[in-house]
Amino acid sequence: SISGYAVRAHTLVGELNLSSIAAYYPNASLYNASRSAASLQLNTMLIVNSTNTTLVYWVQNVIVFLTNNSTLFYADNIWNMSGVGATLTNNSITSNSGGYVTNTSRGPVYGSTSNNYTYMLPLSLELVTSERVVRGLGVQVGMGVRILRNGTTANGVLEWYDNATIRQGLAKNAYFLVSGYELTPPIYTDSAGFFYDAELVFGGEANGAPTNFTHLNATLGLYYQAGSKLSHFPSYYSFGADTAESTYDLHVRYLGGGAAAVSVGQPDYEYLTTPNTTVITTPLNESTTPTTAEPTSSTPITPNTTLSPPSINHTTPEALLLLTVFIIALLTITLTRRRVQNPTQNP
Repeated sequence: SISGYAVRAHTLVGELNLSSIAAYYPNASLYNASRSAASLQLNTMLIVNSTNTTLVYWVQNVIVFLTNNSTLFYADNIWNMSGVGATLTNNSITSNSGGYVTNTSRGPVYGSTSNNYTYMLPLSLELVTSERVVRGLGVQVGMGVRILRNGTTANGVLEWYDNATIRQGLAKNAYFLVSGYELTPPIYTDSAGFFYDAELVFGGEANGAPTNFTHLNATLGLYYQAGSKLSHFPSYYSFGADTAESTYDLHVRYLGGGAAAVSVGQPDYEYLTTPNTTVITTPLNESTTPTTAEPTSSTPITPNTTLSPPSINHTTPEALLLLTVFIIALLTITLTRRRVQNPTQNP
């Protein structure tokens, strides 16, 4: 039978194998984005529990491809999704990597970006997002990239381009949550909450920009760390639902085991596989307090930043807009769609 489930984890991994990519959107300047840019985003919800408080953050770990000159850079955002009026300041979240909080039309957001790097095809890499609680300090969130192949070069070293600390000294525990039982608290008075999901999705560069792919041949994999190994989620969809950057011209073919092939073609927004409800399930009255359903995990990866980003906040995905790649299934078998927000503008 089919039922809902919840997965809690301390580390998420998005895998990319890329053999071709080219994107072009002629009106990208309206979003302060590059015409030939595209992003791959690993997005997820972070729960932070204190003695009397539960806070929700949206964490984005992003690669931006500048496809006209074969360069890329890394960017991350952290949003406070705890309710209407939830805020962030440069005192409530800090970074040793140069990241900082800026105000946007949809509220404050923390962000950091890396330097530019040249990529060669075929390109294989892993996006890694990890968290750990540091008693008396708060929750450290590490954003990392492991390059497995860059043309003919492969070093396999996991490099943390950002290490942000949510300054919540009374934090008792924290985890990334994928759950089909509820939405996040509403953060806008004119909308419902967001999904408790994990996404690995292609889209435009930033600020709600769409893009068109003229070439794309890639495989994606989305996993969480359980103990000392990576596990695939019980179910997947072929599209994303929380971020604003978008594309409408990609076709997804599920390969099984948490992996999918993505290419230019007719999109089909569908449920990709039958949930395996024997994997990390919780009853319908599940809460965001850790239970025995939390996967047994080794010590989460300790962020150790090695890259020095410039001082610019780049990605600001903040509305609910359809994306056509690859998402963790949040609901059981019925797809619930929420009203699409207008693309956001620069602050």
